[in-house]
Amino acid sequence: MSRRDRHHISGVKFRNRTVILALSFGQRRSEPNPCNLVIAQVALLLSRDSASQRLPVIAQWEVARAMELQGTSADVVINQPEDGSYLSTIGVLSQTSPHISSLGAREIIVVAHPFLHQRYVAHLVSARGLTPYCPPMPKVGYDRSALNQQWWTKGRARLIAYAIRLGAMGLLRRWTQSG
Repeated sequence: MSRRDRHHISGVKFRNRTVILALSFGQRRSEPNPCNLVIAQVALLLSRDSASQRLPVIAQWEVARAMELQGTSADVVINQPEDGSYLSTIGVLSQTSPHISSLGAREIIVVAHPFLHQRYVAHLVSARGLTPYCPPMPKVGYDRSALNQQWWTKGRARLIAYAIRLGAMGLLRRWTQSG
């Protein structure tokens, strides 16, 4: 992350009852990937930059692993299901809810890939009655490596296609449930 990116992200002041939620982007068998390293750096920078206290970080396991490589750990780690199945964004938020409640948090700083994902997570956070904040993010990029197991995180066009597919599936689900 560049010095300019650090300056742009730092300096934002938060209140008590604020939690950082860091979601991964892409997945390799051996994490972290380059995208998750950047997401972890932003989460760490924001957690340390609070005027009054260090903000707690709730991180998806891939980001938590990247934080460990940088010499610190997340306060709460949202792990992949024991059966190794896919952990969706909604699955992360479902597991996050009890932790947010126990911390008494009302404001959630959403640290995620800035193209589509961060705004989607902010929408889901808002739908749960919490106040999301999307900090400016540096370039996170895409993991185009053959090691990346998620085809939709390998480039912008693939992510758009995946979002359209999910949107169409959601519409179809609503139509079949209403009639």
